[in-house]
Amino acid sequence: MKPKALVIGLGVSGLAAAELLHSLGYRVEAVDQKRPESDLGPFTFKEESEITSLLDYKKVVVSPGIGPKHRLIQLSCRQEVELISEAELGLSQIQQKVVGITGTNGK
Repeated sequence: MKPKALVIGLGVSGLAAAELLHSLGYRVEAVDQKRPESDLGPFTFKEESEITSLLDYKKVVVSPGIGPKHRLIQLSCRQEVELISEAELGLSQIQQKVVGITGTNGK
Protein backbone atom coordinates (compact mmCIF):
# COMPACT_ATOMS: atom_id res chain seq x y z
CA MET A 1 0.00 0.00 0.00
CA LYS A 2 1.23 3.50 -0.83
CA PRO A 3 2.27 5.74 2.06
CA LYS A 4 -0.04 8.67 2.83
CA ALA A 5 0.96 12.34 2.86
CA LEU A 6 -1.05 15.36 3.93
CA VAL A 7 -0.63 18.77 2.31
CA ILE A 8 -1.83 21.74 4.37
CA GLY A 9 -2.69 24.63 2.06
CA LEU A 10 -3.80 24.29 -1.55
CA GLY A 11 -2.44 27.40 -3.21
CA VAL A 12 -0.26 27.14 -6.30
CA SER A 13 2.72 25.83 -4.34
CA GLY A 14 0.56 23.46 -2.29
CA LEU A 15 -0.81 21.88 -5.46
CA ALA A 16 2.76 21.58 -6.80
CA ALA A 17 3.79 19.85 -3.57
CA ALA A 18 0.84 17.47 -3.88
CA GLU A 19 1.81 16.66 -7.47
CA LEU A 20 5.41 15.97 -6.45
CA LEU A 21 4.34 13.72 -3.60
CA HIS A 22 2.02 11.84 -5.94
CA SER A 23 4.86 11.36 -8.43
CA LEU A 24 6.99 9.97 -5.57
CA GLY A 25 4.37 7.30 -4.88
CA TYR A 26 2.36 8.88 -2.05
CA ARG A 27 -1.39 8.79 -1.65
CA VAL A 28 -2.05 12.50 -1.16
CA GLU A 29 -4.74 14.13 0.93
CA ALA A 30 -5.02 17.89 1.28
CA VAL A 31 -6.73 20.45 3.49
CA ASP A 32 -7.41 24.12 2.90
CA GLN A 33 -9.66 26.78 4.40
CA LYS A 34 -11.99 26.48 1.45
CA ARG A 35 -13.02 23.55 -0.69
CA PRO A 36 -11.41 23.62 -4.15
CA GLU A 37 -13.75 24.60 -6.97
CA SER A 38 -12.18 22.17 -9.42
CA ASP A 39 -11.43 18.47 -9.30
CA LEU A 40 -8.12 17.64 -7.62
CA GLY A 41 -7.48 14.63 -9.82
CA PRO A 42 -5.52 12.02 -7.86
CA PHE A 43 -5.63 14.00 -4.59
CA THR A 44 -8.32 13.77 -1.94
CA PHE A 45 -9.65 16.90 -0.26
CA LYS A 46 -10.39 16.56 3.45
CA GLU A 47 -12.14 19.01 5.74
CA GLU A 48 -9.75 19.93 8.52
CA SER A 49 -12.33 18.91 11.10
CA GLU A 50 -12.28 15.35 9.69
CA ILE A 51 -8.68 14.87 10.76
CA THR A 52 -8.32 13.88 14.39
CA SER A 53 -5.04 11.97 14.10
CA LEU A 54 -2.04 12.15 11.77
CA LEU A 55 -0.60 8.76 12.67
CA ASP A 56 -1.72 7.30 9.32
CA TYR A 57 0.42 9.85 7.45
CA LYS A 58 4.09 9.33 6.73
CA LYS A 59 4.63 13.01 5.95
CA VAL A 60 2.86 16.35 6.46
CA VAL A 61 3.80 19.18 4.09
CA VAL A 62 2.86 22.70 5.06
CA SER A 63 2.48 25.79 2.88
CA PRO A 64 4.44 28.89 3.94
CA GLY A 65 1.30 30.88 4.69
CA ILE A 66 0.22 28.47 7.44
CA GLY A 67 1.24 29.61 10.92
CA PRO A 68 2.99 27.42 13.49
CA LYS A 69 -0.05 27.53 15.79
CA HIS A 70 -2.28 25.82 13.21
CA ARG A 71 -4.04 22.86 14.81
CA LEU A 72 -2.66 20.28 12.36
CA ILE A 73 0.91 21.53 12.73
CA GLN A 74 0.61 21.27 16.51
CA LEU A 75 -0.91 17.80 16.15
CA SER A 76 1.94 16.72 13.88
CA CYS A 77 4.46 17.81 16.51
CA ARG A 78 2.62 16.04 19.33
CA GLN A 79 2.25 12.83 17.35
CA GLU A 80 5.83 13.05 15.98
CA VAL A 81 4.75 12.82 12.34
CA GLU A 82 7.34 14.21 9.91
CA LEU A 83 6.49 17.86 9.21
CA ILE A 84 8.26 19.67 6.37
CA SER A 85 7.77 22.80 4.32
CA GLU A 86 6.98 22.83 0.62
CA ALA A 87 10.46 24.25 -0.01
CA GLU A 88 12.11 21.43 1.91
CA LEU A 89 10.11 18.88 -0.08
CA GLY A 90 11.16 20.42 -3.39
CA LEU A 91 14.79 20.85 -2.38
CA SER A 92 14.97 17.23 -1.25
CA GLN A 93 14.58 16.19 -4.88
CA ILE A 94 17.42 18.32 -6.28
CA GLN A 95 20.84 16.71 -6.58
CA GLN A 96 22.75 19.85 -7.63
CA LYS A 97 23.97 22.67 -5.42
CA VAL A 98 21.30 25.26 -4.69
CA VAL A 99 21.55 28.95 -3.94
CA GLY A 100 18.65 30.39 -1.96
CA ILE A 101 17.59 34.02 -2.00
CA THR A 102 15.39 35.04 0.88
CA GLY A 103 13.47 38.15 1.79
CA THR A 104 10.42 39.96 0.58
CA ASN A 105 9.93 39.42 -3.16
CA GLY A 106 13.43 37.96 -3.45
CA LYS A 107 15.13 41.22 -2.40
